[in-house]
Amino acid sequence: MIALVGSALTDEAWQFLVEAWNFFRHWGTIIALAAIWYGLHRTGSRMKDILDDFGIKLDTMSQQVKAAQDSAETSQLPVTANSDTTANGSAVAGNWEIIQARWRDIRDRLELIVNGFTNKATRGKYSKIDRYSYLDLIQELLKDKRISPIRAAALINMNAMYLGLKRRTNRVTIAEVQQFQQWYESADKGLPKKPSDEGNNAST
Repeated sequence: MIALVGSALTDEAWQFLVEAWNFFRHWGTIIALAAIWYGLHRTGSRMKDILDDFGIKLDTMSQQVKAAQDSAETSQLPVTANSDTTANGSAVAGNWEIIQARWRDIRDRLELIVNGFTNKATRGKYSKIDRYSYLDLIQELLKDKRISPIRAAALINMNAMYLGLKRRTNRVTIAEVQQFQQWYESADKGLPKKPSDEGNNAST
């Protein structure tokens, strides 16, 4: 068949067809390679985004785990007997448990704000902030206008008292619990609710 077609064409026409075929084959190869390169580039970009997101989440989780471990270790410290605790040791231990429960609630709700960020640079910034003390994180949230100055002041006071009381969990006074509760109520109104809390409210 090819021989019949070839014999029916002049030399000039046949040469033209050969050159046209080589031309389109050449550019077809280039277009195919370009398409492959573009696909690999897109895949690489998506993979980089996935890895970046994973790294940010891993950093944030690492900071949260450190804070949770520190809190757990503090809760396991023994209550030593002294003049302040021999008569009402259980009541004093209960005071620290109230402080600790309130702070855990606040800490988790601050993390809800951070986890809600969609901007990669913003999430990356917060993932690097140490969680032993939440002072830097609170100040950063205030700077980014995620919390009000009144809420930030209450949170900073709570953070400072919590860190101070960790050194004397067996001597937490009723007055300190009351002060901590006042700050908690001030901060509570400006922070997102945890899903578990919203579910409890809906069921009551």
